[in-house]
Amino acid sequence: MFVFLLLLGRYVEMAARHQAGSTSDALLRLLPASALRIRDGRAERVAAADLVAGDEVVVPAGEAFPVDGVLLAGTAVADESLLTGESAAIVKVAGDRLIGGSVNGGDPARMRVTAVGHDTALAGIVRLLERAQTERPAVARLADRWASWFVVIVLLSALAVAATWFALDPARAFGITLAVLVVSCPCALSLATPTAVTAATASLARRGLLVTRADALETLARSDTVVFDKTGTLTVGRPAIQAVRT
Repeated sequence: MFVFLLLLGRYVEMAARHQAGSTSDALLRLLPASALRIRDGRAERVAAADLVAGDEVVVPAGEAFPVDGVLLAGTAVADESLLTGESAAIVKVAGDRLIGGSVNGGDPARMRVTAVGHDTALAGIVRLLERAQTERPAVARLADRWASWFVVIVLLSALAVAATWFALDPARAFGITLAVLVVSCPCALSLATPTAVTAATASLARRGLLVTRADALETLARSDTVVFDKTGTLTVGRPAIQAVRT
């Protein structure tokens, strides 16, 4: 029964971490699999993974920028809402930075590649998410420290119960002692906190809030003031009439 409860708890924690990890996969899927590279005056379709810093790339309207880079000429309209939360499209001019994963909402744009692979801004966000999913918050570390003492207390309590019932009714001593061990299962103390934190992180990610530090949730519970630095994180970019007064 102990093994079953422990494995069940580990399975729940694993399922929560797997669900949280799907957010990182969704971010990586923002990047297109191929790109239109300009070489020797000719355009060729290549895998985005084959791009290197210094390459020139043309991004058609409606497609995502495959990597980080700078706009070479003219203007471009970039939708960076999936990365920054800003719903309004941003007008870029020659020399401005373009973020891989954002969408080109204007005319075809020519860019020079400045960062690929793990050096892109999107990859940095994914690393922050992975760090948050693997590190243990302070409350979980505290629970682990208390768990060792809790085990000792549970075992001593079980021995006391067993001795008492063995003196009162030996036939019932084993069943009652086992019930004490099951009800006070120490593994629940170590599994409850990380499972709850992981589930909360995944739930926030589905709502567009990315947690980059596991301790943030614990700190948030003690917050009394929240300051927002831009409107894009508060709205969906689709104004609607709430009321009409004539």
